[in-house]
Amino acid sequence: MRPLRNMKRIEGSAFAITHFLSTWLQCYALMNEHQETANSVIFLRPPAEMGPEPWISGIDCLEAFTKIVFTNRVRLTRSYNMLITNSYNISSPALEIQDGFIKLINEAITQSTERGRRFYQLRTVFDNEPYVKQKLGDSAVIFTDYYVIILDSVELLRVLMRDFISRMVSWNPGARFLLLYNNPLRRDSEHEIAMELFTLLQKQYYVHQIGLLYSTGRVDYSFLVMDYYNNANCRTIRVSKIGECKNGIPQPTAAEVKRKLRRFERDIEIKNCTFKMCAAVSAPFVERDCRTGLELLIVSFMRSRLNFKIQQTCEEENRGVREENGTWTGLLGKLFDRDCDFVLGGFYPDDEVNENFWASTCYLSDSYTWFIKLADPRPAWIALLHIFKEETWICFIVLLLLTWIFWYFFVNMLPEPKDHKDFSLAGINAMAVSICVTVEERPECFASRIFFLAATFYGMNVVAIYTSKLISVFTDPGYLHQIHDLEEVIAADIAFGGPDENQDWFQNEDDIWIFDKYNDSDLFIPNSENLHAVRHGERVILASRMYVLQDRIADEVFAFPENVFTTPLQIITKAGFPLIPDFNWLIGAMSDHGIFQKLENDFRYNNTYLNRISRMRPDFKESAIVLTTDHLKGSFSILFVGIVGGIILFVCELFYYWILAPRLRRGSKEQKLKETKMKHTKEKRRNKLDHEKKPENKNKKRNLCWPFRKFAGKKTVALKKKKAKRRERLDNKTHEIVLVESLRFTPIKRRHIDLHGFY
Repeated sequence: MRPLRNMKRIEGSAFAITHFLSTWLQCYALMNEHQETANSVIFLRPPAEMGPEPWISGIDCLEAFTKIVFTNRVRLTRSYNMLITNSYNISSPALEIQDGFIKLINEAITQSTERGRRFYQLRTVFDNEPYVKQKLGDSAVIFTDYYVIILDSVELLRVLMRDFISRMVSWNPGARFLLLYNNPLRRDSEHEIAMELFTLLQKQYYVHQIGLLYSTGRVDYSFLVMDYYNNANCRTIRVSKIGECKNGIPQPTAAEVKRKLRRFERDIEIKNCTFKMCAAVSAPFVERDCRTGLELLIVSFMRSRLNFKIQQTCEEENRGVREENGTWTGLLGKLFDRDCDFVLGGFYPDDEVNENFWASTCYLSDSYTWFIKLADPRPAWIALLHIFKEETWICFIVLLLLTWIFWYFFVNMLPEPKDHKDFSLAGINAMAVSICVTVEERPECFASRIFFLAATFYGMNVVAIYTSKLISVFTDPGYLHQIHDLEEVIAADIAFGGPDENQDWFQNEDDIWIFDKYNDSDLFIPNSENLHAVRHGERVILASRMYVLQDRIADEVFAFPENVFTTPLQIITKAGFPLIPDFNWLIGAMSDHGIFQKLENDFRYNNTYLNRISRMRPDFKESAIVLTTDHLKGSFSILFVGIVGGIILFVCELFYYWILAPRLRRGSKEQKLKETKMKHTKEKRRNKLDHEKKPENKNKKRNLCWPFRKFAGKKTVALKKKKAKRRERLDNKTHEIVLVESLRFTPIKRRHIDLHGFY
């Protein structure tokens, strides 16, 4: 019984305290802040707000104006996303309006069968627990299209936006916001509260489309909108009243309120509005004078069509990246701080940028690649060697050897003249025929003649093809080996790098070695000074092809054939920028009419053909091509090698014939004499033995008959005398040589003629 009595006493005391506070201090809620288990607030309605009429009318008004405000939608291929706040720290009757509208919209979504899909996709955010942001894939992120927020104080909106709504993955500052404010204590502060709410959303979160249902009585609401782009003072916040709502019915009618709202949106003009454009000097998109450039031409066209003003600044600044603390550097830092409305300068928004900023539709594209020093010009005498590839020269040498061997084979197997059958002579003749030089030893057999003709036609074709390239090689000898990939750059120990925002391209498993050695200092920022360093071979820079193409030294640096990355060019804006839909519409129209293609074609034509022609114009007077010793270095080299080789062989032959050969002959003569002496010695011994065995009185003459034995010795003596007289006559007389038809002379080979054969 005692606990029951204590409970009744506590209830009585609480009632007395709340009645006193509600009477004198106009307090309508109690909360035990020190009790950890307490997760709700007890609100007490004022007597004037008792009954269901205040919150029922609030639900009806909110439903009616939802249909009015959210009807002007862009047609999408998906259901529209609506987010409703479900706050625990809210007073009555806003609490009942919140719960009732959530129930109503759920029933409407469940029962909707418009074209076989749901009318809305509903999302709800609660403020009873801290919001934890989770990283989702790009395909899972669907931005919110409409926001419905029910409030009873400005502080509640500030907490909801700061801790919950703006931290959501689906946060969209460009969506339409419909606020309902109902606080019985602030019925007469319509303009003041509206200004605070609009200023909070626009200045801190860059929201531009805001509608407010402000409770001015138990069942009365005023519908207010933020007039930010007004004619008098553009980009200043003003409050405009469009209509009213009483007992859940728009006044004067729903159609009239809708008509007024559409007229208000249609009459918005930005001709007096000035937007801040920050551009990075990046030719050809933005030139240094901040007046010309491809992107400036596009922005100028959109400015003239949309009729707004631009305050533009151009500076040598990079795009910027996000730091670890969440701040941004470069132009994106200025855009994040709202010092600029949009930025451009050959930029593209990557995934990191898309999380915090908006971007227009792509209007141009550019490719990035590595730029390195152009290889040195190839000397003309080396260019003569490179008319044919190395494999072709090897084939020529192999064919020369085969021709040599077959020539030697034919002349030795066929009855050709004996002077044709020398091995070295066959090689000289084969080489001479291969380069179309006449030879003296022409074949006499049909088989060797056919082979000779085939070798002759082969040499004529080779020489004709080779000489046809001489003029082009002399005028444009080409370049030495050109480095064309990063492996060769690393092997040559050349530093490479580029802008810091491009380093993320290589943060993957295949290119991590590039990421580790990538330099992002100021020495690797694409500009004229650094490109001159590239021309001298000091570094390798990752740069835009279009940027380098418009530079004067575009023909003096080499671009890798393969692109590292191809990027779309887009205008980057603050999230929620109101002109993005208009920008995208104009970009689409310009693309359909071929304006962007015309700009790109004109740029490439002007910076390739016309500029190169203008650079070549002073050289038009020099029409004659003068050959110098540089073109003949190859010929001089061949002659020098031949002379040196001949001298070396000459010395070797002198050494052989004057020193080594006589010694070899002397040694061979002595050996022969020894062998002859030994042979004579052996013969003497043999004759001596034979003489001892035979009788001394035997003689060959004894075997002859007597008449022959008498004249045998006399005949031998007569023959010897006759030959001696003939030799004497030959030695003392000058003889005239009569050429025989079968005897031929040639300057290549010496002939030894035995004159005794003619006598």
